[in-house]
Amino acid sequence: MSNEQRGSSKEYLTLKSDMFLSMLSRGLELLRENEDEVNSLNVFPVPDGDTGTNMMLTLEAAVEQAEKKDGSLGEVASACSTGSLMGARGNSGVILSQLFRGLSAGLQGVEEANSKQIAEAFEEGVDAAYSAVMRPVEGTILTVARKAAQTAEDSADDNDNILDVLQDALHVAEETLSRTPQMLEVLQEAGVVDAGGQGLVYILQGACEALGQQISKTTRPAFEEDSSVYREDELETELDYPFDLVILLGTAGQPVREETVREQLEESGDSIVVVSNEELLKIHIHTARPDWVLRRSMQWGELVEAQVENMQMQVSGSSGSTARVQQAGASDDSVKRPSPTTDGEGSNGVEEGDRLFSVVPIVAGDGLSEIFLQRGAACTVHGGPTMNPSAEDILQVLDSNQCDDVVLLPNNPNLILVCEQVKSLTDLQVEVVPTRNIPQGLAAVSSIDSIVDMDEACWRMQQAAADVIALEVTYAVDDREFAGVSLDRGDVIGFVDGELAEVGDRPTEVLANLLRHDKCSGWQSLSVFAGDFFSPVQADEIEQQLTDVMGEQRCIDVYYGGQDHYYFIAAALRD
Repeated sequence: MSNEQRGSSKEYLTLKSDMFLSMLSRGLELLRENEDEVNSLNVFPVPDGDTGTNMMLTLEAAVEQAEKKDGSLGEVASACSTGSLMGARGNSGVILSQLFRGLSAGLQGVEEANSKQIAEAFEEGVDAAYSAVMRPVEGTILTVARKAAQTAEDSADDNDNILDVLQDALHVAEETLSRTPQMLEVLQEAGVVDAGGQGLVYILQGACEALGQQISKTTRPAFEEDSSVYREDELETELDYPFDLVILLGTAGQPVREETVREQLEESGDSIVVVSNEELLKIHIHTARPDWVLRRSMQWGELVEAQVENMQMQVSGSSGSTARVQQAGASDDSVKRPSPTTDGEGSNGVEEGDRLFSVVPIVAGDGLSEIFLQRGAACTVHGGPTMNPSAEDILQVLDSNQCDDVVLLPNNPNLILVCEQVKSLTDLQVEVVPTRNIPQGLAAVSSIDSIVDMDEACWRMQQAAADVIALEVTYAVDDREFAGVSLDRGDVIGFVDGELAEVGDRPTEVLANLLRHDKCSGWQSLSVFAGDFFSPVQADEIEQQLTDVMGEQRCIDVYYGGQDHYYFIAAALRD
């Protein structure tokens, strides 16, 4: 961008902590002002479009912590990072917190920073954000951040004015945002740009405004399909490196050069991340030969822990061994409510030798919460669509319930990264079984015995979650083209394992029609959890309609779930 295009009126050769805080605060103001707009960019037509809210609350927590710190730029950036890590909500919030985490690392020990230092710290933030996501998808906030950071570094090579560098980064961020629909088909179909990328643009705009540049509201150019545009998001069905491997090694006070490890593993896979301190070395890699990588890694220390995950099975939708969602006890209500446990509290955890580990799901709805407690959960964290808990919220529940080692069940794809983030914020051993919906979570918690090794329990839960068929009936929140279907706001829509399969006018009819879907063939039993849209007296009608579809030889039970937004959540099991 030329000087005329920049229109910069002030020169900032160094950035101090007070101005950095002003930049964050103005970014927060812009996010608040445009929260609804960012939320409306959700590509899925269901009531969980809360990217703007999640990013705003994450940045709010960052600013709150930063305002408590009176010190150098590096110290304030560190406080910002801590606040965002604790307050991160949803995937977009976690990615934003990782940007701040890397930025803080790049500014560590810095009293005040010049344009080059800021650009380099921005690059560190992008690296941290990409490392936090197992399979980064381009056309998202990650792409917008990466392009902006690369531009900032190039600009800082020959420009000392921090405002000019930020303006250049903002300009490229806006351009990249406008092209996100060309990178992701779901964005193009919905006619929107990436919500997280838009939120980041508002933060960058706020940073520039705090330095004195007045920016008019961005008008995004209409995008056109262009086959010449490079599609960065394409992922082949067959993965070159199908195994996700994490290795933890004890180095016995003999630190290993991270660069050496990366170089020696470079030809063994991709997405390599190596971090270490005086005692431990952690390696993350996507590889085709996890056994070979593990053996080779043993040269750098004593094996403490290794975890391997087959990503190809996730991509292809393969399932593991059979699991069962057991039925909860029923009361005399027409819509069955789970009967309370004998002590009224649920299990305190699952015994493992001399210690306990607790299974803790995230769930919305009083009825669903009680059912999870009956099936062995130690406690529940309140949250779900439109109300994503932060890492700090989860930690408070673990602390108040005096949990020991913990297995977290997110029960929502937008909560998996937040649960993963909890690991770095507590001394407890925390494992995450990445359940993506309530039926998977119920199958997982129902699959383990009273005494079982924690690692084996996680494996069993993953296998059980893969075997259940998840049915969800909700409503369209907007007029939208989605999955090749034209939806009107208020349409009743049904999903099978996350895929839109039915559109109708009445929730019970949509649920009944879902049971005829090819993915549901062979199911023998069904547990239905009715939302707070229904009264108990409607249960007989629901059960009768569904019984007419499945036949008397199959088993169906309807329970009170009490969840918002979803008329029905159901778990179907094959014989």
